[in-house]
Amino acid sequence: MTMKQIASVSAATVASAAAFAQQTVPVIETKSGEPMQIESYGIKAEVRGLFATVETTIVFRNPNDRILEGELVFPLPDRAAVCGFALDINGAMVDAVIVPKDEARVVFETEVRRGIDPAVVEHVKGNVHSTRIYPLPARGTRTVRLTYNAPIDVADGSARLALRVPEEPLKHLSVIAEVVTPSSEKPVITGIGSAAFAQVENVWRVKFEEDGAAHPEDIAITLPSIPAAYELVEDAGDCGVWRQKAEPASDSPSGDGRTVFGQVPIDIYWDCSRSAAATAPAAIAALKAVASLGGPFRLRTFSNTANGFVEFDTAEALLAAVEAIKDYDGSTTFAHLFDGAEPDRRKILFTDGLETASDFAGERIDNLVAVAISRTADMAFLRRIACGRAVAAAGLAPEAVGDAVKAAFLREPAPVGDGDAMSLDVGPFRVTLEKVGEKPEDGASRAKGRVTATAWAQLKMEDLAGDPGGNEDAMLGLGRRYGLVGPKTSMLVLESLDQWLRYKIEPPATLSEMREKWQQAMKTRVVNESEESKRQRHVSYLKNLWEERLAWWKRDYEKDPIIVPKRSDDEPGTLRRVWGSVANAVVGSASRRSVENSARAGAAAPADGLAVEDGGAPMAMMAAREADEALATPHSALSTPHSAPGTTHSASIAVQPWNPDTPYLKALKKTGKEERYANYLALAAEHGSSPSFFLDCAGLFLDSGETTTGVRVISNLAEIKLENA
Repeated sequence: MTMKQIASVSAATVASAAAFAQQTVPVIETKSGEPMQIESYGIKAEVRGLFATVETTIVFRNPNDRILEGELVFPLPDRAAVCGFALDINGAMVDAVIVPKDEARVVFETEVRRGIDPAVVEHVKGNVHSTRIYPLPARGTRTVRLTYNAPIDVADGSARLALRVPEEPLKHLSVIAEVVTPSSEKPVITGIGSAAFAQVENVWRVKFEEDGAAHPEDIAITLPSIPAAYELVEDAGDCGVWRQKAEPASDSPSGDGRTVFGQVPIDIYWDCSRSAAATAPAAIAALKAVASLGGPFRLRTFSNTANGFVEFDTAEALLAAVEAIKDYDGSTTFAHLFDGAEPDRRKILFTDGLETASDFAGERIDNLVAVAISRTADMAFLRRIACGRAVAAAGLAPEAVGDAVKAAFLREPAPVGDGDAMSLDVGPFRVTLEKVGEKPEDGASRAKGRVTATAWAQLKMEDLAGDPGGNEDAMLGLGRRYGLVGPKTSMLVLESLDQWLRYKIEPPATLSEMREKWQQAMKTRVVNESEESKRQRHVSYLKNLWEERLAWWKRDYEKDPIIVPKRSDDEPGTLRRVWGSVANAVVGSASRRSVENSARAGAAAPADGLAVEDGGAPMAMMAAREADEALATPHSALSTPHSAPGTTHSASIAVQPWNPDTPYLKALKKTGKEERYANYLALAAEHGSSPSFFLDCAGLFLDSGETTTGVRVISNLAEIKLENA
């Protein structure tokens, strides 16, 4: 079967937090037919200390009698990084390979134009990933495998890795887990009956399989009694030997929050963008808990621009002002949000965490704690600007958010990465990851795996992303060596040897036979083609593209007129008028290009099969109506068969301003300027999923001289889902 899948990993910037909360396992969403069914679900987990690599393999079945296209939605935990992807092609799983992001996009677009759809996995923002998959064969299956690396949750002295599984009965479920724990206690697995870990050499292992069972609860691996400090070393093979060292994050002062904070002035930065509207109630609840930590306050709201500070003496006055905000509208930019911020003043940022309106990469802000209410927040970005003090508040009780913010302020800022050492906070621990050697010591028995090395590479990638332009080569090198999707890298899957050769991309190691053929072919190419020959071939290719473009631009359509057969004036009604006015006025003066555009716009042909002789587009009935109107206009500038002998006229086309006849614009036009924006916000609740709504409304505000409002309205286009064409 020929591969037909387009895979594009992207962040859904306006995904509903409530919908995401319900979505815990991968699903394939289709626009029609019965929902896709998960037939088989397999999990492989490697846990090394406070980090884990999880590989999930899912077999989806299409229960419909026709081929469908779907979107695989794959929510990942906070700080997760995609480090593996594979699709089934001709009955075998084919792994993706890491290539530069720009190169992957060129390959993708080129192959699509050739009628072959490659698969490309790209990083955008946020932590909800989606992948379009085609085809989903009728009554058939597709298999997807995705691997990610992430820290695990730590609370009350133990660590827990939750493994999400579908609630409905599965035809087959398999779980394989391998754990290296710094604790002397045996790890525990729950959610799969009586299965238990057994120690094999220096690791704990468990394997479980069952058919036809439901799992209403998640499977979870718990590491009890994590020591207050520990060191763990892992042998990553050709990537060297890696160590993770954990110690308490900080020595917090004794006493409750009021004792520590007292009446400390706090600046509140409040996200009022359109995408933040869904999480505003949860953010307000969290603010109530946080406001008890200090005061007085200054409030700065922002969306596509930042407003000035407003001062409040009490938490009650601050909360009343925030609860009164109704205009959650516009895109999100952090570009000038912290300009002039006082370094010693405590700052709390409440946001959905998605930068949509600028290329602001993030600079470190002193004394800032970022609170992300949305599950789609770009936590890597927030951690970067807040020096590691970022709270993923989605799903937390307000009191827990308050405690997390207090703990973040009491904790020393996370240090910037230095050489081979990278640090991050995992629960109460500050964990340092570093490479300690190329090979394990003689006789040393070390757990094998790449969990720690991949976690280090992920942190390094986040750090380098603060300056993506200057660190492009370094990020590309990290992505290739550790198999990570990042700001400058993508994962690409191709089908045939010809494709791998055409783009000089080495197939994955899992395609051993194809890889060997590729290497032999590339050796021949290197021997037979010099660098100068390659350069000349590339220049020739670019020249041909340029000449094609020039030829297109220089084509004179007026010299290639549409030939229209003669018709008699005796022909009655509309047909005569079509041939009289349209043939002379429209066809004689307009170019073939105009007619072709009309045909592409969906115009219908006349009932008698009216057509041009040279095989061009048929005349549109719409043109007939326009011709009737032209004949009824005494001062028409169009030439007609009834013009006086010797009279010449020049045809012209006047482009009228776009004036959409939509109910919402009619309603807004009837509203006075004072009430117009409030009415627009009410209408946006119903029409906000349509890009044209924002375009039309922005045009109305701009035409009325309300420039600031018009710009804010049109900036909402940046908040619409990135995959929305």
